[in-house]
Amino acid sequence: MGLENLLNQSCSILAPTYTADAYNAQVETFSVAASAVPCRLQYGEAKEMIGDEIKVVSGHKLWMSPGATIREDYRVTVGNKTFEVKSVNDVPGGTSHHIQCALKQIETI
Repeated sequence: MGLENLLNQSCSILAPTYTADAYNAQVETFSVAASAVPCRLQYGEAKEMIGDEIKVVSGHKLWMSPGATIREDYRVTVGNKTFEVKSVNDVPGGTSHHIQCALKQIETI
């Protein structure tokens, strides 16, 4: 079974852009850099230090083909959920078989 058969979802990759507001402060927004990118999202949990406490936060993994352009300051949407990209790793050994990203879900309140 090839990688393409395992990538059973699609995502949009959002790249940050920066502009200055009326007070010359930097404002970050995200725009779609790529859409309908084949991927596979695996839900999971991760622990993060928040203040003096360790809290469980959503920690997910995303796999994509090696041709995708994605960095740690990007975001990804899968379905109606948006995630921060926490790390990006090519497969160990540099064989460029796939890209694996660690994600943190952005919760809207």
